[in-house]
Amino acid sequence: MNKLFKKAISLTMAAAIVVLVGMGTGAVTGGSGITAQAVSWLDVSNVVVTDFTTSTITVSWQGDANADSYEVAYQETYGSTSEYKVAGQTTGTAYTISGLKSGEVYSIRVTPRNAAGTEALAGTCYDARTKVSTMKGVKQDTWFHWSLSAEVSWDRQYGADGYEYKWKNPSGKVTKKGKVNYTSLYFSVKNNNVYQFMVRAYQTIDGKTYYSSWKTIQVFEQPWIKSVAVKTNKKSKKCLKISWYKQKGATGYDVYVSQKKDAKNYKKVKSVGKNKTSISITKFNKKNIKGTYYVYVVSKVKTSSGTSKSGISYIWQTGQNIKGYVR
Repeated sequence: MNKLFKKAISLTMAAAIVVLVGMGTGAVTGGSGITAQAVSWLDVSNVVVTDFTTSTITVSWQGDANADSYEVAYQETYGSTSEYKVAGQTTGTAYTISGLKSGEVYSIRVTPRNAAGTEALAGTCYDARTKVSTMKGVKQDTWFHWSLSAEVSWDRQYGADGYEYKWKNPSGKVTKKGKVNYTSLYFSVKNNNVYQFMVRAYQTIDGKTYYSSWKTIQVFEQPWIKSVAVKTNKKSKKCLKISWYKQKGATGYDVYVSQKKDAKNYKKVKSVGKNKTSISITKFNKKNIKGTYYVYVVSKVKTSSGTSKSGISYIWQTGQNIKGYVR
């Protein structure tokens, strides 16, 4: 084989090798010669939560040397169909998102950017949680006068792993306590006593348990109706007179009236203080008093942590002295 032929074969092989390398790592461009250009992707990995409060989450990540900045976005992951919301931009590799809801779970996405507009791959943390701050919807549902039991309930707190509770007797002694993952409890009671119920949410994250603040309510019996009657007052107008027995521990009462037994039709007609145990009204729903009325009274007590109310489900009474359940 002569020298010229060997040289031609050598140049052809070199060109082929360049083309193969170019095909494997990037785009091949034509022109006066054959060259290889590698495609560069911006990439973010290992997005992790480094700190969190009731309203903030701080994340950090492994960035890309070719990135000029990073866009941080978040989305609620429980029951949300919304798009990611941009929280902000940073040139660093950590960011604190603020203004979040307590006790929520979020997906957090970090997307790298540069001035050249290079394509980017985002990194995502799918289980970022804020701390639970305080319990919501804690209330007394019922007080069953005949079976001597009371029910309390609260709203399910998303982001919580369970709930810790305490039940105190009228002397203030804790008689029951524990942890549950459901949202209602029954307790044995004695009529005309006042009890205290406390509950807080907890979360276990990376082996550590976090607690919300305690929410406390008073639990006590709904007032019994003494009498309900349609009478004529001094101005010769028909009026609905309602009276009830004073309830131990109450600091006031709310009176509800309806012309149907359905719970959704009741309207609060008056709120009175603890020393008032009767009212009289001359109109209901802007109409003169006429026909049959259903009545119940709720006792309430104001404390430093809010207002507690008795359950409203066990008794109503009409002008004909007929009793029954509201629910």
